[in-house]
Amino acid sequence: MGPEVMMIATIASGAMSAMSTMRAGDAKQSEYEVKAAQARANAQREAANAMIEGNNVMRKLQATNSTAVARGFAGGVDGFSGSAKLMQQISNKQAGKDLRMTDLAAKESKSLGEVQSMMFLEAGAFAKRASRFDAFTKLASTAVSAGSLKTGGSGGGGGSSSYGMPGSGTPSYGSTAYWKGSA
Repeated sequence: MGPEVMMIATIASGAMSAMSTMRAGDAKQSEYEVKAAQARANAQREAANAMIEGNNVMRKLQATNSTAVARGFAGGVDGFSGSAKLMQQISNKQAGKDLRMTDLAAKESKSLGEVQSMMFLEAGAFAKRASRFDAFTKLASTAVSAGSLKTGGSGGGGGSSSYGMPGSGTPSYGSTAYWKGSA
C-alpha cells in the first residue's frame, strides 16, 4: 500500500472513531435524561403516597372523633363537651402533627427528586462535553498521524520537527553556528 492509501485509511479510521465517541456521548446523555425523568417520577410517586397517608390520617381522625361523640351520647352526656371533647381535641392535635409530617415528607420528596434530576441532567451534559473533547483529541491525533505519513517522518510538521538534526541544514542547539545565527 502506498502512503496516500495509508493516509486516507488513517484519516477515515480517526474520523469514524471520533464519530463513534460523539455518538457514545450522546447516548450517555440520553441515558442520564431518562434517569432524570425516573427520579422526577419517583419523587412524584413518593409525594402522592405521602398525600394518601395524609388522607388516611384524616379518615382515622374522623373515625376517632365520631366514636368519641357516639360514646358520649350513648352514655347520656353531650358528645361535644367534657371528656368527649377533650378526646377530640387530643385526636385533632395528634392528627395535625401527623398531617404536618406527611406534608413535609411530600415536599421533601419533591425537592430531593428535583435535585437528583438536576444532577442526572448535569452528568449527561458533562458526558456529552467529555465525548466531544475526546473526539477532538482523536481527530488531532489522527491529523498528526496522517501528517507523519504524508511527510514520511515521525512528526507531523515537516521542516520544523527536524530543526537542528544532522542533515537538516540547520545548526544544532549549542553549536557555534547556532549562536552566531548562521546556518
